[in-house]
Amino acid sequence: MQKLPVDVLKVKEILLRDPSNNLYAIAQKLVVDSPELVGMWQTLEKKNKYNDDLWVRAFLQTAQDATALPPYHFKSVSDRKEISEEIEKLASRLVQALRANELDGHIFRNDGNIFNGFYLYEDFGESNRSRIDRDGIEKLNVTLIIEQIANRAMQKINNEPMQGKVGANVRAVRFARIVAARNIRLYEEPLNTVVATATNELFGTFYGAGDISNLLNR
Repeated sequence: MQKLPVDVLKVKEILLRDPSNNLYAIAQKLVVDSPELVGMWQTLEKKNKYNDDLWVRAFLQTAQDATALPPYHFKSVSDRKEISEEIEKLASRLVQALRANELDGHIFRNDGNIFNGFYLYEDFGESNRSRIDRDGIEKLNVTLIIEQIANRAMQKINNEPMQGKVGANVRAVRFARIVAARNIRLYEEPLNTVVATATNELFGTFYGAGDISNLLNR
């Protein structure tokens, strides 16, 4: 009977001792000695370019990330456009209102015995502000942070979700495409059987290599 590669078993042993590890749950599902999963790991082992077990952790991390995509990944193009425009509008209105009414401020981190954490510079008295300035503590402009958060959100909403129709099994399809893209980037081929095996195990689908090939061409 074929067995899981040594590196895979090593990572499994380490992860299953630490339920707090972010890869613990995904390892319980994918590091199993079923014939399909053993074949999946053996295929990945043959493609491995590392000299240690990093290739195992890297695949598990990709799988973990691809099963925990934020909601905007599953929105239509028009819905994502609407969300992006709403974020831009709300951020702009808030920034304008704060600046127009001189309510802008500066956030800084203080490590004192009494004040420990993040605070608004403008809420401190003159002597404390002088000390902050004298110590060269970095201050971040509030409205600039709002603008940067909004810009980051819009970029992620508009650029991150993968192209292509999804239809039924939307989460499984997104997962399959992300893992296939990762394999192409590393190995110059999607490894359709590997993708199908991982997708079926995590989402209860019944894809074969041909189904994955069709998904990637949609």
